Amino acid sequence: MDKITFIVQTYKPRLRSFRGFILNLLKFTSDLSKIEVGVKIDRGDRLALLYIKYLESVLPFRLYHIVGKYNGYHSSGQYYNQLAMMSSNDTYFIFEGSDELRFKDKDWLNYVLSYRKYFDDDIFLVKTSPRFESRDAVYIKNGVVDRSVCVENPDTHPFYTKKLWLLIGGIGDIFSCNSSWCESILQTLKNNYGQDRLIEAKSHIWDENTTHFDGGAKSDEWKKDNELQMDKIKSDEVWKENFEYIAKILKGQINK
Repeated sequence: MDKITFIVQTYKPRLRSFRGFILNLLKFTSDLSKIEVGVKIDRGDRLALLYIKYLESVLPFRLYHIVGKYNGYHSSGQYYNQLAMMSSNDTYFIFEGSDELRFKDKDWLNYVLSYRKYFDDDIFLVKTSPRFESRDAVYIKNGVVDRSVCVENPDTHPFYTKKLWLLIGGIGDIFSCNSSWCESILQTLKNNYGQDRLIEAKSHIWDENTTHFDGGAKSDEWKKDNELQMDKIKSDEVWKENFEYIAKILKGQINK
């Protein structure tokens, strides 16, 4: 198991960006047999569907897709989870992020795969964002989840192990298409059980001149979706109960 599966979404206005993402992978991936891409496109977007099907027929690596209803960023997680379940059996890392990301050179693949088996039980996440240097202050503040910070900063560029993704249920639907759900669980795992499974790696693999690290987080559309997310959550205790329950499950798997 040494494959990396990228999970992204695209639609008609973003096809140019998605094309750039694919070209960047072709140019800077030293071994194309070790990558694949799963993409979600909107139902009714015929142009995107035709383009993706064409790419599936010509690319030297696996590209696969699902079609779903567009319902804002807050619904993206359910489609990302489906794409993760469709990944290859030999997938070790799953990356979920924006099609605006660009690698800087061919060193990225070996660098990411150097973290393979970092823990023998394969339960960990590698974060490669240039942001969030102090995660303790971001996700847990005085024992309480800081939800405003979690939700307002979605792009942490994480490489999940597939085993971790499956154990935590992928991306929680209250968090949109980002890693805050997983990172908050891992922070709870660290706080409650002393198990630190979030690796803060270097961000040098990304071309910061062309990569848009903020994604759509500050757009009007995102702000509207954020309000819908917040309506799902009645109190910080709801978050903590979920995090603590799943952290306990992870702890049990780590001890096996």
